[in-house]
Amino acid sequence: MAHYSTLHRRLWETSLTPFRRATTYARIRTLWGLEKAGRRIREKITLGVEAAKRNDTIRQRGKFLWLTHQTVPPVRRFGIDRPSNLVYVCDEEITEAIKAVQRDEGVSPKEALVKRTGQRLGIQSTSQDTATRIRRLVKPSTWTVIFSWSRFT
Repeated sequence: MAHYSTLHRRLWETSLTPFRRATTYARIRTLWGLEKAGRRIREKITLGVEAAKRNDTIRQRGKFLWLTHQTVPPVRRFGIDRPSNLVYVCDEEITEAIKAVQRDEGVSPKEALVKRTGQRLGIQSTSQDTATRIRRLVKPSTWTVIFSWSRFT
């Protein structure tokens, strides 16, 4: 079991979390330079994920794996290494991107905020599904956190 835990510690230390559990196979396959991950490799990876959870290296929140000590995710841009699909991004990261856009650009209409948030995440063209997901996370409470009275005094 120690080998599986070591494998996952290396994965967590060399990558930004959170990420979807389903992408773990591809991440480890790439990390180890393998062309594909067959049934036996996927079984070993699953054992490693479970060992890392038992050792309190990671925790699972919904479909995403997080480092145990992590509370706020980094806002990552999509690029060559990541597919530009919000399915692979947790709500907390999208919320942090919304806050970053508001911090950088100030108050803007909701649709402009949705578009700029998508761009902040590296999405060039905001699809209807992407816009709906971002819109769902734009809440009045988000505005209060960024634009509190103390910021202007």
